[in-house]
Amino acid sequence: MSLARVLELRESEVAVEGGVFPVIVVRAGGKQVAVAVDGLLSEREAFVKDLGISLPTGGKLTGGVVTADGSVALVLNPAGIIEAFQQSNGKPDFVVVNEAIQEQVSTILVVDDSITTRTLERSILEAHGYQVRVAVDGLEALEQLRVNPSDLVIADVQMPRMDGFTLVAEIKKDPSLAKIPVIIVSSLERREEQERGLALGADAYIVKRKFDQQELLDAIRQIL
Repeated sequence: MSLARVLELRESEVAVEGGVFPVIVVRAGGKQVAVAVDGLLSEREAFVKDLGISLPTGGKLTGGVVTADGSVALVLNPAGIIEAFQQSNGKPDFVVVNEAIQEQVSTILVVDDSITTRTLERSILEAHGYQVRVAVDGLEALEQLRVNPSDLVIADVQMPRMDGFTLVAEIKKDPSLAKIPVIIVSSLERREEQERGLALGADAYIVKRKFDQQELLDAIRQIL
């Protein structure tokens, strides 16, 4: 199976170059499986750290590691991957795609002061084929957009220096950025707050407490 399918991130497509595609062999509890992946980037040793959120026992994630550039990479749980693989009865399940056929990739800017939220949203979006950039607050996001506009912005509300509401207002009043759609993903869930975000020009408002990655992906597809 493809790792993307095991993780339920997207369809089981595996890019092939020269008739070859990479796999990783995962071992746990005396069992091993091979899963097809998009590519192999590097091998490194690192301390696995708690993500700061509750993870299910036996789940597919075990924590995160801080990379050289300061970003966080999610660490997969071998036992969870093997269990998911076995639930599929171990039947091969992926589609080979010629790497030469490439679609235009949309770029999304994720703006959130929480490193955990940025990491999770970035992982979800990249797994579904989007190119992702990140910013820690509205001011940094605005600076990035003026240099290199994105196809879509996903922003929190409560952030230092410039909050999400102000960011939406600044984007919409700038003629060079006004057409960029914005999705607010915030813990603020009162109706007045949602109405304010939409009135300022946000294209969608998603409450974090009810966060569902499919809802976010559906909203992105409708907007883009």
